[in-house]
Amino acid sequence: MVGVPGKSKGCNKCRRRKKGCDLQQPSCGQCRKSAIPCDGYSRATIWESYLPNGRAFQSHAGQYSGGVWLNNLPAFFRLDGPSALPLKNVLLAIALATFGKRDGKRWMVEASLRLHGESLAGLAGQLGDRGGLASDMSLATVRCLSLHEILHRHDLQDHVGQVRKWHMHTNGGLGFVLSRGPESYTSGFAHQVFADDRATQISTSLITRTRSPLNRHECKTIPWAFISKTPKDLLTDIFAEIPSLLADLDELRTAEDAYVKRETLIWKCWHLEKQWRAWRSKYEPQADPLIASPETVSPSQVFDSFLSAHIMGGYWTIGIFLYGIFHLAAGTAPDEIAKDETDPRRCCQKIIDIIPALLHPYSGEYGVHGGIFPVLIALMYLEEVDGDLDSSEACDIYALLDKCNRGRRILHFVENMRQRLKAGGVRLFGPVYS
Repeated sequence: MVGVPGKSKGCNKCRRRKKGCDLQQPSCGQCRKSAIPCDGYSRATIWESYLPNGRAFQSHAGQYSGGVWLNNLPAFFRLDGPSALPLKNVLLAIALATFGKRDGKRWMVEASLRLHGESLAGLAGQLGDRGGLASDMSLATVRCLSLHEILHRHDLQDHVGQVRKWHMHTNGGLGFVLSRGPESYTSGFAHQVFADDRATQISTSLITRTRSPLNRHECKTIPWAFISKTPKDLLTDIFAEIPSLLADLDELRTAEDAYVKRETLIWKCWHLEKQWRAWRSKYEPQADPLIASPETVSPSQVFDSFLSAHIMGGYWTIGIFLYGIFHLAAGTAPDEIAKDETDPRRCCQKIIDIIPALLHPYSGEYGVHGGIFPVLIALMYLEEVDGDLDSSEACDIYALLDKCNRGRRILHFVENMRQRLKAGGVRLFGPVYS
């Protein structure tokens, strides 16, 4: 799909090493002389490094992962005309940044930033021409702009700006979705991108502790009028209730009938927890943990483990919220929480257990996305409850993420997000009564 072939016709290894290549087949003389494997002459595409196993998502992956919408991008990229330009620009920006950083070519990285800006400007112009109504291609463009922020803007000086711009793209995507109405997402690519991006857009309501518009009945039913919900969709329905629980929790601070509202909130938590547990009993994917080295594990085994880790990361994150909100509403003492199976730390530990699958080389850069939100919520819970990040769970998270570049990118974005939320006074698990 989107590739950035270099001017040289040399093999990929010689191009990275900046060596002269004699173009011999199947292995060049330079690589044979240096006694190193020759990587051949085919030019990689961004998606080979981004997608799990370097391949498009199979249809069954959509049961558990939100990445199937990416399969539509090659067709969009081949379209001509000004309407396709913003999407093409951001895809080229991602490709240039990916290969520019890999090959140490600064001009590629700088060009990617310019294309990112041109894509954003072109998207704004299109929306103005359409009266603010987003097309399918506009929805894809916004998602790719967000992807570029996460993958390639973590090394900029303005660290908090990375998160701010990601948040801007996510909020913009939510605005685009709502501008069209749920009846426009009943089939095709529109349905796929709506279903796949719903959890990300719901998460923005957690920061403001307000009820998500995507939790409305029509948003949870009409887009599936002709399509059965997947396990991922059903879990997202449960997640959509979490911002409402946070809003209810805040109302306890000022409500005159606080006792009644508190009992109602506790009942809501238990009711949702029943649905949450039932989902796991019926839909949890079965995959063996990755205990072998990358060289001895098959790509198919990694993909199955990745799918399991991706969906279960969301599942255990919901558990942190459910039990955290319940104990805040009930006023449970910290020492009592530790004795109970509803201790959110148990969910934090489950998130720790899935991190290796998300960081496995075969999981691709997509594993970075799967790890950000669970890690962020786990660390926020541990810090807000303990007052620091010295617990064994927090130390385990940091140790695992510091083992590879993908893990460090997750950690970098999470730390930027925590910094921004702290600056804004945002706490997700603070006490009801100060």
